[in-house]
Amino acid sequence: MLEIFIIMISYLLVVIIKERNVLKIMRELGKKGVEIIYFPYTDGTSSSQLRALISEKNVD
Repeated sequence: MLEIFIIMISYLLVVIIKERNVLKIMRELGKKGVEIIYFPYTDGTSSSQLRALISEKNVD
C-alpha cells in the first residue's frame, strides 16, 4: 500500500512540475504576442491527420 502511495505522490509531483513549466512557457509566449488556442478533445479525431492537414495548408 505504501509503495502505491509513493508512486502516486511521485506522479503528482511530475504533473505539477510539468504544469508549472507549461504555464511559464505560456506566459513567455504571451509576452511576445503569441495566442495559444486549445481545441476540445474529440474522440475519433486523429492528431496525425490534423497535423497532415495543417502541413498541407502551410505548403500552399
